[in-house]
Amino acid sequence: MDVVHDLESGSGLEGSIALAASARLPVLTAGGFGASLDAYACETDPDGNPPKLRLWLLSVLGSKQSVNALWARLVKGETAILSTAAGHAYFCVLASDGPHGWRFFRASLPMASAYQGMLVPDMALFAADRTDFLLLRRTADDVAMLHYRFLSRRVPLPLHPTWAGWLWERALRTGEGRRLESHGLEAYRCAPDDAALAADLTEAIGRGEVGLADEDDDGSAHAVRDPLDLPEVGHGTT
Repeated sequence: MDVVHDLESGSGLEGSIALAASARLPVLTAGGFGASLDAYACETDPDGNPPKLRLWLLSVLGSKQSVNALWARLVKGETAILSTAAGHAYFCVLASDGPHGWRFFRASLPMASAYQGMLVPDMALFAADRTDFLLLRRTADDVAMLHYRFLSRRVPLPLHPTWAGWLWERALRTGEGRRLESHGLEAYRCAPDDAALAADLTEAIGRGEVGLADEDDDGSAHAVRDPLDLPEVGHGTT
């Protein structure tokens, strides 16, 4: 079973989203249970029959019973229905990371009389021991620096923070970084190719598109905060 965490007070998510009565949020239903979604990220499953969405992130708001029931059914591989505020409905399942590849963060929201559960794949954790990763970007985040931070931990190449813009542009251009369909935040699925990156970086340095790193600059001035202020998510140099 996946790992469950309680959100600590002041974590940055607890209380960050209030359930306004007038708000029209997407809704997730499965097995007779339903709850609102304040954030999600997904992509179309090309092999689905019928067509389905693969979910890479969920932030669910509702009663404790409903939130926990939806989480349990999803990690078992059951199909749910995602209904958007525009009136469209889609079959959906968790992305195929297996039941052990997910973390469940939860918190009560007294001000909203609700309960919040956030289902996050291990690949969104900064310290995850895998090459591919999921970037979760809030409005205030510098996505290029966020990408650099995750990338530099996962590839054997020595990278410098001043290359962040070039690295991010290259990731989008080559398809090594792909934006997912999302609501409530931006999400990118990234799968770096070490050999291709090394070749492209060598050429870029030769053309003067990126400069050689200054040995006296340790990059500390370019550090970014955690992509999500959650326990164990995005830990690293700050």
